[in-house]
Amino acid sequence: MAGAATLEQSFSRQAGEKAPHTPRDGRGVADHGTSNSSSRPRPPNPSGRTNASVGKLMGDFNPTENFASFSTIPSFLVTSTVAQEEGLSDDSFSMGSTCSSSSSPSSLPRSPSPAVSAPSSSPSSHPLKYPWSVAGAAVAAATGAANAVAASWRQGTPPVSTSAGHRPAAFPGRSPHGPSSYDSCINVRRDSSALADPTAQAVPGQDAAFSPRPPPPPPKPSGRRAAAARLAATYDVGGADYAPSASLDFPSRVEAGQGQAGLGSAYDGQAPGWASKELPRGRRRGQPPPRKHWTDALPAVLDPRKYTRRQAAVCLIMTTLALIVMIVVLSMAARRTIEVEGLLPGGDQGAAVTGVYRNLFTELMAKTPAESDAKVQEAYAHLFHGDPETEALYVEVEPNMAQIINTESDMVTSEGISYGMITCVHMDEQEPFNRLWNWARFHMQHTAGTFASFFAWRVTKGGLLVDAKDVIPAPDAEAYIAMALITAHRKWGSTPAYPYKAEALRLLRAMGQWQRGFFSRDGKATFNPTDWGSTHSNPSYHLPHFYEAFARFMANEGESRASGFWSGAARKSRFYFHVASNKKTGLMPDYTTLDGKPAPDPNLGGHTNFQWDAWRAPANVAVDWAWWNADGWQPKFADRILAFFASQGPEYASQYTTDGQVADNNTGHDPGLVAMNAVVVLAARDQALKPSFVRELWELPIPSGKGRYYPAMLYVMSLLHCSGKFKAYF
Repeated sequence: MAGAATLEQSFSRQAGEKAPHTPRDGRGVADHGTSNSSSRPRPPNPSGRTNASVGKLMGDFNPTENFASFSTIPSFLVTSTVAQEEGLSDDSFSMGSTCSSSSSPSSLPRSPSPAVSAPSSSPSSHPLKYPWSVAGAAVAAATGAANAVAASWRQGTPPVSTSAGHRPAAFPGRSPHGPSSYDSCINVRRDSSALADPTAQAVPGQDAAFSPRPPPPPPKPSGRRAAAARLAATYDVGGADYAPSASLDFPSRVEAGQGQAGLGSAYDGQAPGWASKELPRGRRRGQPPPRKHWTDALPAVLDPRKYTRRQAAVCLIMTTLALIVMIVVLSMAARRTIEVEGLLPGGDQGAAVTGVYRNLFTELMAKTPAESDAKVQEAYAHLFHGDPETEALYVEVEPNMAQIINTESDMVTSEGISYGMITCVHMDEQEPFNRLWNWARFHMQHTAGTFASFFAWRVTKGGLLVDAKDVIPAPDAEAYIAMALITAHRKWGSTPAYPYKAEALRLLRAMGQWQRGFFSRDGKATFNPTDWGSTHSNPSYHLPHFYEAFARFMANEGESRASGFWSGAARKSRFYFHVASNKKTGLMPDYTTLDGKPAPDPNLGGHTNFQWDAWRAPANVAVDWAWWNADGWQPKFADRILAFFASQGPEYASQYTTDGQVADNNTGHDPGLVAMNAVVVLAARDQALKPSFVRELWELPIPSGKGRYYPAMLYVMSLLHCSGKFKAYF
């Protein structure tokens, strides 16, 4: 390159011109690209010859022997000569592709000869601007052609044709008549360097005649050594302290303690597990390669590849212990959740499954079964066949009908009828049972309308309604009547006159439709099917022990959907007791929301304390445990509430706030509450508490007098439960 530049400058000085990089004056080499080709006449080409005639010029020229001797001839002379030979101006072609010809390349003929062509040696055909340029151009053209042919022969590729057909079009974005300014043209020295170096690759836009074909790329290295080299390049690792390891076949340090070869210093001659992995295309510098291993899903501390066998074993043991602890904790939490929702049996199977019902009188008081039966029989006779004025509640009216009189209001309620029917069926008294059922069917049951199949909660002794509210059903009465009908069907069988099973199925189907209002849409028992009642509840109306029996009864009758509903209702009621009862005393209010929070009566107020209706709720919990053993929380609840009443002394009050304070409207020690507390013993586990409550029931006189209805009915049913006569039939 230096020789070519020196010779070029010498030629310029001989002609009296400035150096190639002097300002444009129309004569120097540097201003070739600035002249307008249209302002200068194009030399004629009468012979019509093309660059293919360069073969005549070369003759017997041997490029292998004479290549070196002509390597310093300035290339701009070659460019100028070729332009003159082609019939083009030296200004329009001497700059290669950036100073393009005004002729379209596609319109020029393509030389059929694959050999390299050179311009004609005849100076008379195409006179040049200066006399000395003819000889110089010829020598330069021969030298350039020799260089190209020699390079092609050494690389094993055919020479590149310099015919007009191979000349590229004008540079994109520029005029086809030449460059627009001096700075846009490529300096001639670049063309010279391209010719001097036959292995140089073609520059985009440069004339193909002066751009030798690039050599084929070397084969892509492969294997672990190549991957390590690419990895080192990715992390910019290298320099004087870096070299691939010949023994381990991965990047490492040349000398210990010299520092920038991150991999070598970090691993100190030991190959990382990912050093041989193929880096994905497009990896940015400094970005770590992906780790593809099954342990990638584990935390870094659990990766076994970073530990010895002993460390891995310890890590595995610790991980196993941690998993065991986690499973135990989750299991305990799940068990607690299941117990709260009433889904897990809390002990042995209940009496409804085993058929073994406890007799608390013989168990805790050493009474014989005969004494126990006599006690129950005495109470039944007192209430059903005693003095109508002071003792009896059962009154026969009309042919084949009877009533249970509410002596407090002197009216007949669906609750009283249901209590009388359940008592008669367990005492095996079919005739009184049928009489009570006949009265309920003909004087209290709705046959059409919103409450069809349900019972009016209250009528007069003559079967008449007092006000519009009397037609509203009370859900606990329907549940007791349905249970009594199922029990009658199992004990006595159904007949055309008394189709117990059909009546029970009709009633249960109606109750099981949440749209009818006995249950909310999610299966919670409501207060009654009214606007207010459908969003509130009564703890004593929740009878999960009956609901479980209904589920099994419907399943036995092939109605699986209804069975599922009643089974869900039982679970909901068990959970409801958890939230409705006080956590310290176990007391529940009379009325609540569906979530178990105390709620006053919308008309009369009150009923937010533990009082008359709420007495029955703890007994419902205990019977559910005795029959089904369905909720492990229930024995704890029984112990809690019995302990509270024991702390109040033998003459405990009958009405409390839910936190254990005696209510203002307390009526004293009531036999109805004493009877219900004795039933709670069925679920209690505290052996010190149970005998006193059962003994008090045994020693309690049968309620009599004007206000005997409610405590007397609770009393007789308590005797049935505690003696084991109140059984589940399904």
